[in-house]
Amino acid sequence: MKRVRKYKFQLIFFALIALVLAPLTSMLIGIPQTIISLISFTLIVFAGFAIAELKIPKLLTIILGSLTLISVWIEFFIPTRIEISYFRMIASFILFIILTFILIRNCIDSKKIDVSIIFGAMAGFVLLGLIGGVAFEILEDARPGSVLFASRISDYDFYYFSFISLMTVGYGDIVPLSAAAKSLSVLINIAGQFYMTIGFALFVGKYLHHSNSK
Repeated sequence: MKRVRKYKFQLIFFALIALVLAPLTSMLIGIPQTIISLISFTLIVFAGFAIAELKIPKLLTIILGSLTLISVWIEFFIPTRIEISYFRMIASFILFIILTFILIRNCIDSKKIDVSIIFGAMAGFVLLGLIGGVAFEILEDARPGSVLFASRISDYDFYYFSFISLMTVGYGDIVPLSAAAKSLSVLINIAGQFYMTIGFALFVGKYLHHSNSK
């Protein structure tokens, strides 16, 4: 347990990466994408329990993480229940926001830059992409036709679109049509730029402060 807590930021980062790369991993090792996503999401929730240390964030993480995990497992066995899918989307959206807040707060409060802080910062960036993906998924379910897909294969396309918006790539294969979808794309784009700019400045400032204090 102590070892898990020691490497909690590395654990949540690699669990997030496993979730994001689930389709590729599925193709390489021959395990269904849904099972890889399920295992990865479970690891993310348990890692979230470990990184939350303050009382209120920890309580919120435990409650929302447990509810989200239950809904994810129910959706895996009963994929046709629409109400479970809606609950999973909303609960995971809030959970990802809380985890991002915890990781950002940890970076701000840290006295020096080490490997754990770097992994925590990278995990926060990945979480931004997942937050955007869930937001697009909720928007499209609430207002069908908000996003135009060249060829929609699965709900993973929402997360793909979120990440290419976050990194300002934009291949043109997915296009936001409604005003709400366009606004969400702009918001994700701005959030990604702010995260990298402020994060880089914060890291440099802490590194210089630590070097000068030595």
